[in-house]
Amino acid sequence: MRIQKPEKRGPKTRKAIKRSKLAKKPRHSRKKAILYADSLWSQIVRRREGGCVSGRPTHAGGFQAAHGFSRRYHGTRWNLRNGFKLCQGCHVYWTHRPIEWNDWLMAEWGLLVYHELKRQALSTERRDLPQITAALEAVLHSGRE
Repeated sequence: MRIQKPEKRGPKTRKAIKRSKLAKKPRHSRKKAILYADSLWSQIVRRREGGCVSGRPTHAGGFQAAHGFSRRYHGTRWNLRNGFKLCQGCHVYWTHRPIEWNDWLMAEWGLLVYHELKRQALSTERRDLPQITAALEAVLHSGRE
């Protein structure tokens, strides 16, 4: 007795793809705007005259833009007064010594400016990124701060 082969099936039918009602906007636009503003801020700070401002012996390596108050505080993240040109070694040194860094900031800025920038850093007001970016671009292209 011979076994018959099963019949060949036709092509599979595909199910319709479910589409959402509205197309979702990509969430990258604010991130890209933040990265662009960070880049402009960094270029301006690193183009300042002179070398490392910390007063310690300058180490090998390029110069870096450092924040007085951390980048996490958007109130002062792109404030040019909050930026310092440091060599790579000093940037690492001060990053791991936050208490001494605060003392250095108070001496560098003076107490009045220190407390004003601290108040700005702690503010929860939402920043207007296009306005900040335009201001940073103007400073970068004019060559003045």
